[in-house]
Amino acid sequence: MAGPAQTAVDPTTVDPPSVTPLVFTDVERGVFAEVQTALLAEASGVPAEAVRPREIAVVTMLSKCRVDKAVANYVKFVETLGEHGLKISELYQEEATLHSDMGPRFNDNYQVCGVDSGGRAIMWIAASKPTQVSEERIAVHAGVLAWLAVHSDIFTLREGCTFVIDTSQQNHVKKIGNEKKMQRTWQALPLRPQNLFIVGASWGKRIFINAMIKFASAFSSNKVLKRLRFVEMPAVREEVPEKDMPHVHGGEPRCTMANWVAVRIAAFDGLDSNWKR
Repeated sequence: MAGPAQTAVDPTTVDPPSVTPLVFTDVERGVFAEVQTALLAEASGVPAEAVRPREIAVVTMLSKCRVDKAVANYVKFVETLGEHGLKISELYQEEATLHSDMGPRFNDNYQVCGVDSGGRAIMWIAASKPTQVSEERIAVHAGVLAWLAVHSDIFTLREGCTFVIDTSQQNHVKKIGNEKKMQRTWQALPLRPQNLFIVGASWGKRIFINAMIKFASAFSSNKVLKRLRFVEMPAVREEVPEKDMPHVHGGEPRCTMANWVAVRIAAFDGLDSNWKR
């Protein structure tokens, strides 16, 4: 059943939710230190300036604190950013710059949500427009920031997230030619989805998406891919409380994506490479 009709609320008038600074256990910080040491070794090929606490923490937690897996995922992450002309040091900007540079991309591709029924953050991709070749760099930049923001609370880092790709507003199914390249890019971002929904996909879209999934299977674990479900919105509502849905789908009014990203990633402030708070 569809959610109640909502009166549109200007997201710039809504304050972002408060975020609790992240506090990791001694065991987790010890693993971060091991990953950092391995990445700083010359053999890793990762420049020292690209070895940063926030990214180490996120990648390691999403790699289930397995050192070898975290190092491999981090190397892939840095290499993938480089393929799009991005460096980790260039990812973070002032909130005003996020609005001016990333605002349109955030608005077109992402929705701010609450949490799922298990208390995990939700990454909601509103796939309304395909990524043009000329837009790849900014699309990747925005996508990485959204991914980091989703994983900026301790519960989601430990328990995974709900991942929703909403194709219900997407009328364009013609290939651009960069689909495999972009798929490789997104596969470089570690993810532990407890729910993985593709919403509103027509049969034509499903054929295309299934081709992408077959390609993605070379990079993602079968365990993750088995959680993927083609559904309509009522199935998502079974896992996401009404108030936590995007505002456009009946949830509470939300701030802008740029505001939400800026506040969420600030949860890492104070984390340093000595792994102390």
